[in-house]
Amino acid sequence: MRIYIVSIFLFLSLGNFLAASNSNSKIFKTTPDELDQMFSENELFANEKLDGKSVEITGVIASIGKSMGKPYVEFKLSNSFLVAVMFVEISEINSLTNLRKGQTTSLICEKISYFMFPTGENCTIKRSK
Repeated sequence: MRIYIVSIFLFLSLGNFLAASNSNSKIFKTTPDELDQMFSENELFANEKLDGKSVEITGVIASIGKSMGKPYVEFKLSNSFLVAVMFVEISEINSLTNLRKGQTTSLICEKISYFMFPTGENCTIKRSK
Protein backbone atom coordinates (compact mmCIF):
# COMPACT_ATOMS: atom_id res chain seq x y z
CA MET A 1 0.00 0.00 0.00
CA ARG A 2 2.85 2.40 0.86
CA ILE A 3 4.56 1.80 -2.46
CA TYR A 4 1.29 2.50 -4.25
CA ILE A 5 0.81 5.83 -2.41
CA VAL A 6 4.43 6.85 -2.99
CA SER A 7 4.09 5.97 -6.68
CA ILE A 8 0.99 8.15 -7.00
CA PHE A 9 2.74 11.02 -5.22
CA LEU A 10 5.76 10.76 -7.54
CA PHE A 11 3.51 10.57 -10.60
CA LEU A 12 1.58 13.69 -9.54
CA SER A 13 4.81 15.56 -8.75
CA LEU A 14 6.25 14.65 -12.14
CA GLY A 15 3.04 15.82 -13.81
CA ASN A 16 3.28 19.21 -12.08
CA PHE A 17 6.94 19.51 -13.06
CA LEU A 18 6.17 18.74 -16.72
CA ALA A 19 3.25 21.19 -16.72
CA ALA A 20 5.51 23.92 -15.32
CA SER A 21 8.18 23.12 -17.92
CA ASN A 22 5.67 23.24 -20.77
CA SER A 23 4.16 26.55 -19.62
CA ASN A 24 7.59 28.20 -19.88
CA SER A 25 8.10 26.99 -23.44
CA LYS A 26 4.74 28.10 -24.81
CA ILE A 27 4.46 30.69 -27.49
CA PHE A 28 3.57 34.19 -26.29
CA LYS A 29 0.84 35.54 -28.61
CA THR A 30 0.52 39.27 -29.20
CA THR A 31 0.05 42.06 -31.74
CA PRO A 32 2.50 44.73 -32.90
CA ASP A 33 0.55 47.39 -30.94
CA GLU A 34 0.59 45.32 -27.73
CA LEU A 35 4.35 44.76 -28.11
CA ASP A 36 4.93 48.46 -28.67
CA GLN A 37 2.85 49.38 -25.61
CA MET A 38 4.49 46.74 -23.41
CA PHE A 39 8.00 47.97 -24.27
CA SER A 40 7.03 51.66 -24.08
CA GLU A 41 5.58 51.25 -20.58
CA ASN A 42 8.40 49.16 -19.11
CA GLU A 43 11.18 47.77 -21.28
CA LEU A 44 12.71 45.71 -18.44
CA PHE A 45 9.37 44.02 -17.73
CA ALA A 46 8.84 43.28 -21.43
CA ASN A 47 12.31 41.77 -21.81
CA GLU A 48 11.80 39.56 -18.75
CA LYS A 49 8.33 38.47 -19.88
CA LEU A 50 9.56 37.48 -23.35
CA ASP A 51 12.97 36.10 -22.39
CA GLY A 52 13.43 32.58 -23.71
CA LYS A 53 9.99 32.46 -25.36
CA SER A 54 8.96 32.35 -28.95
CA VAL A 55 6.63 35.24 -29.76
CA GLU A 56 3.75 34.98 -32.23
CA ILE A 57 2.93 38.41 -33.66
CA THR A 58 -0.28 38.86 -35.67
CA GLY A 59 -0.76 42.11 -37.52
CA VAL A 60 -1.40 43.98 -40.74
CA ILE A 61 1.53 44.08 -43.15
CA ALA A 62 2.82 47.59 -43.90
CA SER A 63 5.58 46.39 -46.25
CA ILE A 64 7.77 43.46 -47.18
CA GLY A 65 11.38 43.87 -48.24
CA LYS A 66 15.05 43.13 -47.75
CA SER A 67 17.67 45.02 -45.77
CA MET A 68 21.34 44.08 -46.06
CA GLY A 69 20.32 40.69 -47.47
CA LYS A 70 17.81 39.96 -44.69
CA PRO A 71 14.13 39.67 -45.60
CA TYR A 72 11.70 41.47 -43.32
CA VAL A 73 8.01 42.14 -42.75
CA GLU A 74 6.93 45.49 -41.32
CA PHE A 75 3.69 45.54 -39.33
CA LYS A 76 1.61 48.71 -38.96
CA LEU A 77 1.44 50.35 -35.54
CA SER A 78 -1.93 52.06 -35.07
CA ASN A 79 -0.86 55.14 -33.11
CA SER A 80 2.43 55.94 -34.80
CA PHE A 81 4.12 56.59 -38.10
CA LEU A 82 6.60 53.88 -37.07
CA VAL A 83 6.33 50.16 -37.81
CA ALA A 84 7.31 46.94 -36.05
CA VAL A 85 10.07 45.26 -38.08
CA MET A 86 10.33 41.46 -38.08
CA PHE A 87 13.40 39.94 -39.75
CA VAL A 88 12.42 36.67 -41.38
CA GLU A 89 14.58 33.60 -41.94
CA ILE A 90 16.09 33.35 -45.45
CA SER A 91 14.38 29.96 -45.83
CA GLU A 92 11.01 31.80 -45.79
CA ILE A 93 11.64 33.89 -48.94
CA ASN A 94 9.38 31.75 -51.16
CA SER A 95 6.54 32.05 -48.63
CA LEU A 96 7.07 35.81 -48.34
CA THR A 97 6.35 36.21 -52.07
CA ASN A 98 2.75 35.12 -51.37
CA LEU A 99 2.15 37.87 -48.77
CA ARG A 100 0.83 41.35 -49.63
CA LYS A 101 0.73 44.80 -48.05
CA GLY A 102 -2.54 45.20 -46.08
CA GLN A 103 -2.84 41.46 -45.45
CA THR A 104 -3.09 40.16 -41.88
CA THR A 105 -0.54 37.47 -41.06
CA SER A 106 1.25 35.86 -38.11
CA LEU A 107 4.98 35.46 -37.63
CA ILE A 108 6.73 33.48 -34.91
CA CYS A 109 9.96 35.16 -33.75
CA GLU A 110 12.65 33.70 -31.53
CA LYS A 111 13.79 37.08 -30.18
CA ILE A 112 12.10 40.45 -29.74
CA SER A 113 13.96 43.66 -28.94
CA TYR A 114 13.04 47.33 -28.87
CA PHE A 115 14.66 50.54 -30.07
CA MET A 116 11.96 53.12 -30.81
CA PHE A 117 9.84 50.25 -32.22
CA PRO A 118 9.55 46.46 -31.76
CA THR A 119 12.00 44.36 -33.77
CA GLY A 120 11.87 40.60 -34.21
CA GLU A 121 14.67 38.25 -35.21
CA ASN A 122 14.73 34.70 -36.56
CA CYS A 123 11.07 34.87 -37.56
CA THR A 124 9.10 32.31 -39.52
CA ILE A 125 5.63 32.49 -41.04
CA LYS A 126 2.99 30.71 -38.98
CA ARG A 127 1.53 27.88 -40.99
CA SER A 128 -2.17 27.06 -40.82
CA LYS A 129 -2.87 23.62 -39.41
